[in-house]
Amino acid sequence: MNARTLTALARWHLGRLATFDALAACALGFLLGTLCAWSPFGERTAAALVALSGAVFAIAFASSPGAVRSARSLFLFSAPLYGRELARGLAIAPGLLAALFPLAACAGWSLERQTHLSSWLLPVMCALVASLIALSATLRETWRAALYRALALCAAAGLAALSLLSRDDAASHVAVALLALPLGFFALRAFGETLARYDPVTEF
Repeated sequence: MNARTLTALARWHLGRLATFDALAACALGFLLGTLCAWSPFGERTAAALVALSGAVFAIAFASSPGAVRSARSLFLFSAPLYGRELARGLAIAPGLLAALFPLAACAGWSLERQTHLSSWLLPVMCALVASLIALSATLRETWRAALYRALALCAAAGLAALSLLSRDDAASHVAVALLALPLGFFALRAFGETLARYDPVTEF
């Protein structure tokens, strides 16, 4: 898949999703960041709380009816694309919207307190990983879909817990956040395999 095809697929998917979700992510993230700044929490604790909240938002967004309809659209499966290519294109829009929540929270925190950007890398990565894992739930039903959503939440919770247990310095924050990279890679690969096996005709 070339860059033009990938961009076109991402724009198509983003255009089918509600603008309300993006506005809600920014508003709720900014509100949570501001509330954390007013609380006695330290920056690392606030970032972990935002990471969990952002993961919940990412899972809810990836599981929304609009996201499910887009992932199951006959338009996608009639295109001459492999499953892994569809996965990359479909992951861009949910990933961007999921990242808005922690970025807005960081903005809310920075208005009230000093900000270390390394601390806020974790919430962004948690939101992205949760979104990628939850995408596989869009092509499944009942308990199988719930299992993937639970896995997404557990992955984010594990990263947040590891961040709280590690040393409170920039190197440790970045190291924990980078642990999300292999999780995201395998989640995207699993989503591509699911797309390759999915038969949209059975939906009718």
